[in-house]
Amino acid sequence: MTPELVKPADVGWTTVETGIWSPEKKGDKMEGKYIGTEEGTVHGRPTVAHLFMVGDGVIKVWGRAQLNTKLDSIPIGSDVRLEYVGKVDTASGNKVIDWKVQHRDGSNH
Repeated sequence: MTPELVKPADVGWTTVETGIWSPEKKGDKMEGKYIGTEEGTVHGRPTVAHLFMVGDGVIKVWGRAQLNTKLDSIPIGSDVRLEYVGKVDTASGNKVIDWKVQHRDGSNH
């Protein structure tokens, strides 16, 4: 009886790791390819998570009003850079988390 050649199941495959990006201070940045959204809950409230491919991993950024609005117009597949601006005052005196959002066509990079 000849032994069978067994190939590890992971040969040729890349494991995709996931994580959540939570900026800690003003100016924190994250760059990746925007790959879509998924619905979820945070503290029992429905929200959306924005998904970015960064290297071989998927990074999730939980949406907030300002971020959701800014990402709504960006096509899937775009390269996106997020910068945490911090909490800013609205016209009504409330504080909201604000983001600087930049993008470019991801097909050429």
